[in-house]
Amino acid sequence: MAFLEQELLGYQKMRLNRESLTIPKDFAEIINNCSTPECFITLGPKRLMLFPLGSWREYRDILKASDNVKARRLLHRQRIYGSKLTELDASGRIKLPHLLYSFLKEPEEVYITGARDHLEIYTVEEYENKLYDYDEIDPILPEDIL
Repeated sequence: MAFLEQELLGYQKMRLNRESLTIPKDFAEIINNCSTPECFITLGPKRLMLFPLGSWREYRDILKASDNVKARRLLHRQRIYGSKLTELDASGRIKLPHLLYSFLKEPEEVYITGARDHLEIYTVEEYENKLYDYDEIDPILPEDIL
């Protein structure tokens, strides 16, 4: 993560249309300040993942080097369904290919969450399901590690 000066943290609900997705201003500033501001958008489990190019390369290299067949299959899937490299426009919007828009079932609003070195894009329903299921996951609590 050396190429990012700040971590991508937090979340925001944003409107989405067939043509583009507006990235929250604070996230857009971090991405535009990268040495290579191009982004790669791909599929994740029940969400889209938007990587600044440097972050995508690190992620790709980790999956590529893995001995786990599932990790290499995931990488293959993410490559073939991913977007071409693209940059945010001056208003912080990014083109979203129709295939990826359709994957989200064409919502009007999405949650964009920072996940340290990339963004995750959830439908409102999926994000809220994850939020309400949080206690069910058996999380590691701060008191478990302090």
